[in-house]
Amino acid sequence: MNVKEQIKNSLSIVDVVGRYVSLNPAGKNYKGLCPFHTEKTPSFFVMPEKESYTCFGCNQFGDVFSIIMEMEGLSFVEAMNFLIDNYNLSVEKKEYRTKNSVNDYYKINEFTLNYFKKNLLNTNEGLRADKYLKDRGISSNTISEFSIGYALNEWDGLYKELTKNSVNIQYCIDLGLLVKSDKGKIYDRFRGRIIFPIYSEAGKVIAFGGRTMFDEPSKYLNSPDTPVYKKSEHLYGFYNTKKFLRENKKAILVEGYFDLVSLYQGGVKNVVASLGTALTNQQIYLMMRFSEKIYVFYDNDEAGDKAAKRAIQMMLEQNLSPYIVKNFSVKDPDDLIRSQGLKEVLEIIDNAEDGFKYILDFIMKDNDINNPIGKKNAVANILNIISKVGDPIIKNEYIKKISDAFNIQESLLQGGKNLSYNNDTNENSAKKLLISASERIVIESLIAYPQLINSVRELFNEKLMSILISRNIIDNIFANFDSNSGIIDHNIIQKNITEIEKKLFRDIFININKENLSFENAEDNIGSAIINLQTSINNNSIKELNKRIKAAARNNEIEKVNKLMEIKKNFLNAKYKQ
Repeated sequence: MNVKEQIKNSLSIVDVVGRYVSLNPAGKNYKGLCPFHTEKTPSFFVMPEKESYTCFGCNQFGDVFSIIMEMEGLSFVEAMNFLIDNYNLSVEKKEYRTKNSVNDYYKINEFTLNYFKKNLLNTNEGLRADKYLKDRGISSNTISEFSIGYALNEWDGLYKELTKNSVNIQYCIDLGLLVKSDKGKIYDRFRGRIIFPIYSEAGKVIAFGGRTMFDEPSKYLNSPDTPVYKKSEHLYGFYNTKKFLRENKKAILVEGYFDLVSLYQGGVKNVVASLGTALTNQQIYLMMRFSEKIYVFYDNDEAGDKAAKRAIQMMLEQNLSPYIVKNFSVKDPDDLIRSQGLKEVLEIIDNAEDGFKYILDFIMKDNDINNPIGKKNAVANILNIISKVGDPIIKNEYIKKISDAFNIQESLLQGGKNLSYNNDTNENSAKKLLISASERIVIESLIAYPQLINSVRELFNEKLMSILISRNIIDNIFANFDSNSGIIDHNIIQKNITEIEKKLFRDIFININKENLSFENAEDNIGSAIINLQTSINNNSIKELNKRIKAAARNNEIEKVNKLMEIKKNFLNAKYKQ
């Protein structure tokens, strides 16, 4: 049994996929919201018996390796080693050599984090930062759990440490740890700041945020987008707290690092924070995958109100029914948990206001609804928000609430518009690529036993490939086969084929049963399939010659008829000698 099979046999695909998706039983399978595209109704299924997953919304599919490669941005061998490390498998790790590997970036971030952590505890500057944290109520255990560190107030503190340890400086610039000026000077991005590391869902250090300890114009500074980090796609603290989101089935969304760390330390553990930017749909979707309810718990000021209003509008458009936590008098969640304690905070969260009502009240206060024009504008504003709600039942409930609030007939608000159901399917969902049994056997055998590729590839000449409906799929299988590892990169193939081809590829992939398909049978099956396909080519050639002979005979072109008959004779002789 090879390493790949050992890993697959040692793991449950439900457990591995469950790192990234909140799964619920669906018969003998499991379902959840797809991690690869935004959807409102679950169409992502994990099938333990087939050791695979598939999404019927975006046609993405794969196995335990594919999900790690996609979610962590790793190569196949890196994904194998990731699974060995994270699940403590007694399997020999594979060696790999890659240029500019994603894993190299992760190692540099991990090295940098260790440097920041040492600074916090082993330098005078760091000890002042540690005292600041303690003064804000952050304990040593919490500092350790969130790996909080400190960047020295030097232009080249990190740069010198990286250089001393022969770390690739260009990679460090790629990661935003160092900055290169127009004049070519290289310096540290983070200086004189308490450092909060940002983790991927799987626990890789992907970025950093820093809070200044000095009189800087920017109180907070964050990593830019890098090869391993897109700030719009991640939430601070998510790696630490996602299991609590799943357990509580609700997510509490805050704005800042300290809000999250203080709430978590105080006992509110199902909490996440946006990363210093306006909330994005990807971040909302990340919360949706692990929770059923979202509570917006932003700062108690004008800026917080504005950001909360926008966040709730975005959630409404995703068919969510968010809540807003507003009934507190202090500045922010950090102050609240430190001054009032866990019991008071939980009561305030439990009494959170319905998000739609909050938006409705906000708009009504912002317009003079006693004036006909003001009332019209207010209604237009709220209707514009709910026009983007896809679910007709939810939308209809909002219409009823608007009708009651403004004392307007529901029929005037509906107007027969924007109430059609917006399903998460595309126009090609019903289309299928129909191929011959021989083509299906070829694809199935190559997927099941990629090691066959080296011996059969030369049999697929241009003439044979020209008649295959699945040519693009088979071309990509050959192109994305690594002869050294014996692996086909399914993820790249999925990106290079059409949606209809992807459906076919997915269907074959998830229905392979290697218990009923041995290596020897697969080899024989490919041979038989090629003979059948070659016979089809020959038959088509004979049909074409017969058409040309009949056409020449009708035109009384005797010489042409004789030449074509001779060609046909030679062709048949060659055919039956094969």
